[in-house]
Amino acid sequence: MNENSSQINESSVSSSLNCPRPSVTTIDILKQELYQTQLQLKTKNAFISELQNDVEQLQIVEDDNIKLKSEILSKESDLKQWTVKYSNLEFKLLDQQKEHLLQIDLLNEQLSVLNNLKDKPKEDLPVNLNESIITDLKTELNEKKEKYEEMQNMINNQEIIIMELEHSKSRAIEELEEYKIKVNFKTDQLNEWKQKYETLQEECEMLRLQLNSINNLNDHNKRGNSLFAEVDDKRQALTTELEMKREKYETLKKCLSKANHENNQMKMEMMRLEKQLLETERNDDLEKSTLIQSYKNRISDLEAKIRELDKRPETPQVLKIDNLSNDGMNVVLQIVSDVRYVVILCFIQNVYFDFL
Repeated sequence: MNENSSQINESSVSSSLNCPRPSVTTIDILKQELYQTQLQLKTKNAFISELQNDVEQLQIVEDDNIKLKSEILSKESDLKQWTVKYSNLEFKLLDQQKEHLLQIDLLNEQLSVLNNLKDKPKEDLPVNLNESIITDLKTELNEKKEKYEEMQNMINNQEIIIMELEHSKSRAIEELEEYKIKVNFKTDQLNEWKQKYETLQEECEMLRLQLNSINNLNDHNKRGNSLFAEVDDKRQALTTELEMKREKYETLKKCLSKANHENNQMKMEMMRLEKQLLETERNDDLEKSTLIQSYKNRISDLEAKIRELDKRPETPQVLKIDNLSNDGMNVVLQIVSDVRYVVILCFIQNVYFDFL
């Protein structure tokens, strides 16, 4: 036993010595590549964190963009309201101007009447009565002047309000244009940042894949090229292949069960159709046999009638027709016999063709 164990140890040592080992330069190169890849990964992670910050800023910008859009909508609604108010004030001002012009014309007419009265020679009226009329007219004239001035002030105020509304309208239009320019700029900036972020995500994913491959190579080099490592690799490969085969087996099993189910359904459908066909054939055979039997009975009846007709005498006793000789009667009887025979033959042929 000791000799056998010693031989086994010597063989294992010799096999381990004979196995090729990776060179030092290859390991150094792989370590250097791993180090460089780790540095690149750190750089990319830092860059990704910066991008995440940019994305947060981008989200803030997008929120601002939404706020700007809402403000634009509110400004547009305000502008519409101001436009409606402005148009209403314009109509109101035109109506008031028309009314004021009418009142001014009325006042001018009254002034002209007063001037005419003033130019007329004074009548011999009582002094007290004349003074009272003049006082009333002066009072009415002052009231009309005050009303005219009040209306003129109202017109001026309305014109000032209209000017303010026009100024507010132009300012709102300018703000709306500025907001639209800001929205377009923010939208372009947002799209540009999104494209950069997607590109950097793809680069980061590629770097992660490269790092994983380098780590796998490093693990393989650390384990060495021993027999156990090779067995472990084969075991992992076989395990992976077994899982793939198992998944494929499950898939094929499901497909087989589905195909069996469909096959059973098709068989049941075929059995149903065959049964239906047999029933149809039976019904057809029964109908045909019934029809054939009826035709046979009809033919036998016709044959019996033919036999009865054949049993009759060639020259049956009939009444003699006036002014007709015996030869003429024979011709008539022959025609009747021929017609009867032709009618029977036609009927038999029609029955035969109907049967076919």
